[in-house]
Amino acid sequence: PYTRQELKMLGRHCSDTEQTAEAAEKALLEIKKYRFLEQQLRRKQPQVYDAVVVRARNFGLFIELTRLQVQGLIHVASIARGSSRFDAQREILRVGETNYAFGTRVRVFITRVDFDKRQLDFALAERPSAARQSRSRAAKGSRRRSS
Repeated sequence: PYTRQELKMLGRHCSDTEQTAEAAEKALLEIKKYRFLEQQLRRKQPQVYDAVVVRARNFGLFIELTRLQVQGLIHVASIARGSSRFDAQREILRVGETNYAFGTRVRVFITRVDFDKRQLDFALAERPSAARQSRSRAAKGSRRRSS
């Protein structure tokens, strides 16, 4: 029979081992996704993905690919042909007539994979449609009035 102290140590060891295994599994899946995206770059056949903005910053948009569940950056230089403005208070990046903020849906393709830094860069495949933009503005306006 084990003592109470030995059981505690075994429990901690099992828990630590499980956490290590989960972290390794997560890292392996991430590496496989990065390799998949890198292959598209090498073949010069990047796929277009649905993504959602998870954070807007003055230097670009952090997005998450809906299907692959990986995050990356769309640099502002690849979006803005002219000027852009960032509203830090509301975390909105305005490029021309388009506002990008948390929840904005975009279509993107991969432009760079950096395994060492674990970073992905994307570019917009298309601008959000005018219909989506006007619905987004209308929804924001109704939210403001109802609060």
